Amino acid sequence: MPSTEKKSPRKQTKYERDQAKKLERQLKAEAERRSQRERELQRQPGFISNIMSKVNVDLDIIKDVAVWLVFTGASFLYWMFLLLMLSLFLLNTWSVKFTQIVHYSIALMVATSVFYLIRMVRKHRKA
Repeated sequence: MPSTEKKSPRKQTKYERDQAKKLERQLKAEAERRSQRERELQRQPGFISNIMSKVNVDLDIIKDVAVWLVFTGASFLYWMFLLLMLSLFLLNTWSVKFTQIVHYSIALMVATSVFYLIRMVRKHRKA
C-alpha cells in the first residue's frame, strides 16, 4: 500500500544555494545591460530612421533596376514591332530577313537602354 505520509522537502545544500544566487545575479546583470542598451538607443536621435533610410535606398535601387529591365524588354518589343511593320510596308524596297530584324532590334534596344540609364543617373545626381 502506498504511504499517505507527505515527505518534507529536501533542504538545499550550500552549493545549490550558491548556484541559485549566482544564476539570480547573472539574470539581474543581463536585464540591467539590456535596459541600459535600450536607454542608449533611445538617446541616439534617428538611429531607427537611419536604418530605415538605408532600407529605403536599397528598395529604391531594386525598384530602379526592375524598371530598367522592364523598359529594356519593352523597347526590344517596340523596335521589333516597328521594324517588322517597316519591312512589311517596304516589301519591294527593303529586302530583309527576320534574323536581320532581330539584330537591328537588339542594337536599337541597347542604344535605347543606354540612353535610359544615362537619364536615370542624371535624375539621381540631381536628387
